[in-house]
Amino acid sequence: MKKTSLAFLFKRFFVLGMTTFGGGLAMLPAMKLLAIEQGWLTEEEWTDTVTLSQLVPGAIAINVVHLLGYRARKHLGGFVSVLGMVLPSLIVIILVATLLQPWIQHPRVQGVLEGIFLAVVLLITKAWFDLAKVTQGKWIPLVFVGVMFTLVYVGIFNAMMALVLSLFLGLGLALMPRRRR
Repeated sequence: MKKTSLAFLFKRFFVLGMTTFGGGLAMLPAMKLLAIEQGWLTEEEWTDTVTLSQLVPGAIAINVVHLLGYRARKHLGGFVSVLGMVLPSLIVIILVATLLQPWIQHPRVQGVLEGIFLAVVLLITKAWFDLAKVTQGKWIPLVFVGVMFTLVYVGIFNAMMALVLSLFLGLGLALMPRRRR
């Protein structure tokens, strides 16, 4: 494997973070091409990297980028790669927040934000229905997700509390003895 410069890592992942739309999963094909072209990973190692990145907490794109940077240049490579990947989004968020600040109370801006909020609620609802298809009649996870969403939505729970309760429910269901049919 040839030595990769930190500047190369930063530049490639900065461009990838700036030009790829659709979230972490949409970035994976471009990351795979880069990793294999540069000789950082084989096809089999790529599959292992994506699998590992899905198992650990965090966004899959960030986890994969960190592992690729680590593979190329150890700890500093991982850090520089992640920095390159997240910097474009961070810059855009800061610019939008700064530019919107004077108009945040404007009725049209409030309308746009309410529309975005509605879209997020609809996406979460769609995820709930997708979960309903996968659970194939197992009602406990569906009810639990619906209750947790409602409790977080109305402000009774925060998201972290819902996550911890979900973890314990999942562990409890996994450890419960299965009934024979």
